[in-house]
Formats: sequence, C-alpha cells, structure tokens
Amino acid sequence: MSNLFRNNRNIVLVFNAHKSHDKKCRAAALSLDKNAVTIDISKAKVGAMDWLKIAGYLGVQVEDLINKNHPDFLDLYQRNEIDLDDTSALKILHSHAEVLKFPIAIQNGHALFLKSKNEIYRLEELEEEE
Repeated sequence: MSNLFRNNRNIVLVFNAHKSHDKKCRAAALSLDKNAVTIDISKAKVGAMDWLKIAGYLGVQVEDLINKNHPDFLDLYQRNEIDLDDTSALKILHSHAEVLKFPIAIQNGHALFLKSKNEIYRLEELEEEE
C-alpha cells in the first residue's frame, strides 16, 4: 500500500466493508473520485509502516486510530482506559483491524477521519488551503 501514498491525486479510502457507515463512505469517495483506491481492511492487511504513515497524516498517535469502546477491543483488554504504545497499537490493528475508529480518507498527504460520509468533501477544502 505504501506506493499509493506517493503523489497520489486519487483518494485512498481505508474502510471496513462489514460496517454500514464505512460502505456509505466508500460510495461517497467513489462519487467524488471514480478512480478512488479503496482498501477494505476486512479483506486486506495494512502494514505497520502504512498505519504509521496514516497516523502521521492525521496528526495523531497510532493508538488514536483504535476505537477503545469496540466490543472486540474490550474483549481483549477488559477495559477501555488503557494506554498503548505504537508497537502494541500496531499489533492490534494488524490482528483486529475491525477496531479502526472511523474510515480514513487520504489524498495528497492530507487525511481525515470520516465520522460522517460527507466529511470526505473536506479533502477538497484542505487541498485549496495549500
């Protein structure tokens, strides 16, 4: 996946096709960019370096990519108040990608958590701000 981030004018969407909200975000990405690259984390593994790069684009720590209230996370850790280092967070994302907090849209070095499908349109605003 790393090559997708190099000077990519197309939208890259990291999402989970098992979640209704994520599927709506995928549809919005494809409506905005017919050549969008969609990465379904329920089928494809995202590498540690890619997660680090994504977190960097978002300006967050790797652990901030994880929904600590997700039932699978709670099954693993029995509580949501846990501090994770990057290594632990990367292992969780690799083994349990379904705990990804929100779908993530990336374009030209900008990234957004998509809390709603319409937030993908903010990528254009970020591009114009440069």
